[in-house]
Amino acid sequence: MSAGIKVTAAAAVIKTKAKDLRYLYRGAVAPADAFDKDFLDQVRDAGLIEDVEIVTPAELEAIDAEREAEAAAAAAEAEEAARKKAAADAKKKADAEAKAKADAAAKANAAAGGAQA
Repeated sequence: MSAGIKVTAAAAVIKTKAKDLRYLYRGAVAPADAFDKDFLDQVRDAGLIEDVEIVTPAELEAIDAEREAEAAAAAAEAEEAARKKAAADAKKKADAEAKAKADAAAKANAAAGGAQA
């Protein structure tokens, strides 16, 4: 976060570092480093502005990149969990089919043994 200012009065006229004057209205937020420090001190002392923390565009990009990375990681984790579940389901189905075949073969053997006697 960076140092910023917020206009609390109806309006404030603030000198920039380039010595231009900027008219800012109530609620306006701007980076403090764009303005003349001594002039800001005067305007602050007059109660026209207050100090605030602001997020710069570069910080927003970093936050967005971090969120995208977290979302990608969560998607990869969900995909891995789905793959593991599909594998477990396939194994369970194969085991059930093998058991059914073994039971059928045992039943056929029992029937064949009972018919020979």
